[in-house]
Amino acid sequence: MQAKWINRIPWIALVGAGVAVAALAALFSLRQDLLVDSGQTRPVAEEALRQLSALRPQAVTEPGFLERVGQAVGKDALATLWVFDPAGKLVFSQGSTARAAVTGAGATPEMQRALDALPAGLLDEQQRLALGLASAIQAEGEHNDIYRHLLRPVYAEDGSLAGYLGAAYEISPDAGLPGAPYLLSLLAFVLGLGVYWLALPWWTWLDARRSGERAWAWAAFVLIGNLVPLLAYLLVRHTPRPGEAGA
Repeated sequence: MQAKWINRIPWIALVGAGVAVAALAALFSLRQDLLVDSGQTRPVAEEALRQLSALRPQAVTEPGFLERVGQAVGKDALATLWVFDPAGKLVFSQGSTARAAVTGAGATPEMQRALDALPAGLLDEQQRLALGLASAIQAEGEHNDIYRHLLRPVYAEDGSLAGYLGAAYEISPDAGLPGAPYLLSLLAFVLGLGVYWLALPWWTWLDARRSGERAWAWAAFVLIGNLVPLLAYLLVRHTPRPGEAGA
């Protein structure tokens, strides 16, 4: 019985690895489909920012204005919102990339170099600041395949600049809602990887018992390190002779 399983388990591991690789390829393909810019979410996000700007706060630090901004996060495709005062100082941030994307106001080094390379007088200070803040809210980078970004000025009732409102919005209505094919592929990947990963220490344990090695120790090493400990075991194990126990 032990010899039968020793012969079968490598095939079980191979099937599990094949399922995991195929599911991973399917996940990659499905993810690319989810990240196609449909053009549907930008108008929705634009309208949400327009409504917030229409509040016309005397200052963007007003509690009532910041409360409305906070309530808008997670609605109308808005994943993250940032509020900056007229000098570009960050006064509010909330959402999925709020902490990672902006740790302070001002342009990224790359944008600053681009601004410095422009002819003097081409942009006024407000335009330069707006470009710098736009680069700052995109600087996190890791999720820029999922989100697009907007920056809009906020004006007070008297027409003076009250601050800036930045937003990260979802690239597509489906970006945060993977469908059944994606979830099934994810499940197949997890199950396939689990079968492959557990089959190796199982085989090692059976083979080490037959070979007179320290079965539990080797199985634990393979469970943790997978292929590298398995190769080490194969190099040092005692090859059982025909007729030995468990053969």
